[in-house]
Amino acid sequence: MQNPSLNSLKRVDPRDSGKPAFLAFLAMAQQRLGHKEQAQATIAGLRKIVQQPEWIKDEEAQGFLREAEILLGGTPAMVKE
Repeated sequence: MQNPSLNSLKRVDPRDSGKPAFLAFLAMAQQRLGHKEQAQATIAGLRKIVQQPEWIKDEEAQGFLREAEILLGGTPAMVKE
């Protein structure tokens, strides 16, 4: 039987999948559920997204990345300016 919390993660709006807040939350949830490899893959995607022109100077997006990196036990990346 699958974990019900994992099923709820599968029913997300695909339009949110490229948003830093969503990806940070997803990575932290995956980490909390013990899915460390999935969490690392999600945060890798988040790192790529926040380097895109529309997010690179967005302080909130960069903050979501830092928070997720800290929770996942990594060192926050430096923001390129």
